[in-house]
Amino acid sequence: MLSLLKGKIKFILPCLIFLILLTACNNPKEKKTKASSESNQTNIDKVLKTPNWVANSPIQQSPNFNKNKKVKAVVNFMATGDNLYHDSVITDGKQINDSYDYNYIYKNIKEAVQSSDLAVVNQETPIAGNVLGVQGYPTFNTPEEVGQSLVDTGFNIVTQATNHIMDMGLAGVQNTRDYWKKHSGIVSLGINENQEERNEIKSIKKNGIEFALLNYTYGTNGKNIEPAQSWAVNVIDKEAIKNDVKKAKKILI
Repeated sequence: MLSLLKGKIKFILPCLIFLILLTACNNPKEKKTKASSESNQTNIDKVLKTPNWVANSPIQQSPNFNKNKKVKAVVNFMATGDNLYHDSVITDGKQINDSYDYNYIYKNIKEAVQSSDLAVVNQETPIAGNVLGVQGYPTFNTPEEVGQSLVDTGFNIVTQATNHIMDMGLAGVQNTRDYWKKHSGIVSLGINENQEERNEIKSIKKNGIEFALLNYTYGTNGKNIEPAQSWAVNVIDKEAIKNDVKKAKKILI
């Protein structure tokens, strides 16, 4: 009996080892990638679906809210940030001809962005020109191709008044402003070419509704701007903001 059991054990062990090897041969990365892809698609579907909180909001649940009231216009709004490229991300998009391509980074949100009337992105770092040398932390200069990827994705409003905007100095600020001027479909906020532009309140009109757009930063990481050129970057200042809001209200009347 004992010898029979030993014979069975000798047979079972190779079978178990074979099964383990078969299991190990299954590519867990493929399963993980598939699960990740399905999860990403689920998240995208959630973004594109009309959220339940709209219908369940306190305003719409109020007895004073008239659901049958004629709506003049509807504007879809979305915003995202910070769009900030560290060295590892910059390197990941480098091509064999030394150019860059970052469209792959935004492919999972492209549909949501393009379905929005107003799509805002906070471009945290300057796009000061590849000729100045692209670099990540601590003083950023983001590749120009990142800006093109934002345009291709469908963003139409870019906020640039951030604590990193002066990383490449005033020249970097002006280069960034010049970059966005090449894209007529983009409203660039927070940085200015001159005092005249600083005094201007930028706006965008969608579906018959006009929106005034304001953007400021709390500071520039210790890189001071000379008073004579304070118009270059919109820095938080209560009086200046009050004045901007007053002007914004006038253009919206």
